[in-house]
Amino acid sequence: MNCTKYSYFKPTLGHCWVIALVFIIGNVGISLILAMLGLAQLATKYTSLAYVLTAIIPLVYIFFMSKNASQSPFLTPAPLNRPNYGRLNKILFFVLLLFAPSAMGIIIDPLTALMPMPDAMKAIFENLYLGTPLWDTILATSIMAPLFEEFLCRGIILRGMLENNMAPWKAIVWSSLIFAVIHMNPWQGVAAFALALFFGWVYYRTRNLWACVFLHFVNNFTSIMIARIFPDMDVDEALCQSMPPMQFIMLFVVAAIVVAGIIYVLNKNLDKKAFGNEENTKETISA
Repeated sequence: MNCTKYSYFKPTLGHCWVIALVFIIGNVGISLILAMLGLAQLATKYTSLAYVLTAIIPLVYIFFMSKNASQSPFLTPAPLNRPNYGRLNKILFFVLLLFAPSAMGIIIDPLTALMPMPDAMKAIFENLYLGTPLWDTILATSIMAPLFEEFLCRGIILRGMLENNMAPWKAIVWSSLIFAVIHMNPWQGVAAFALALFFGWVYYRTRNLWACVFLHFVNNFTSIMIARIFPDMDVDEALCQSMPPMQFIMLFVVAAIVVAGIIYVLNKNLDKKAFGNEENTKETISA
């Protein structure tokens, strides 16, 4: 996606929270408008429609902020996407990423099990996973959500803080917290925060926004497929509660080894720093 103007928009931490606030206010506002117009049921039936409407307000805000930033003679561009694979083969890189979300989900599972989901929230997720057409669920959660949320949280927010010389670990933690907050519920937020730490680290080390989109896609698509294959499973059912203890412990250990191995290989072969000062140019940049 060519979006040159976004390369000039580098929000600070405070501005990143403003973006999150715009997202939340826009989400609530769109929901109220749909309810007033009697379209709430339609939006519930077609999640992709609701997602598009929800994304409009923050996208418009970022568009105008980016447009203003691109007109400043004092700002230099910082591409949203500038893949850097270090010594890794590109295909091997994505194969490694393929296994990370599921393995991390198993590691996070005991933590999410400590937070039972209220019936009202269960109903929302059951509708999302089972109550809408499969194509609509995939479109909303596995395509739209990864594209928009990675553009927002890694491409704009994390990149902005890194380009403003914030310590990488702080930028990754803050962007992960914002990612969790914009999900607007703690039951998604805990897992979202943990996953975003890994997504953010991958983005910091590779400057590869598409890698984050891929990770996000794999995570969401896997969740959808599990829900469709096992429709009788509760949406908040934890593996550690449904499996015999020893089996889960063995699975947990394997998942931990997989995640540790992936991080080790990536850390060893990726360049230590993918972020740096860009040349002062206004040439078209593929972001």
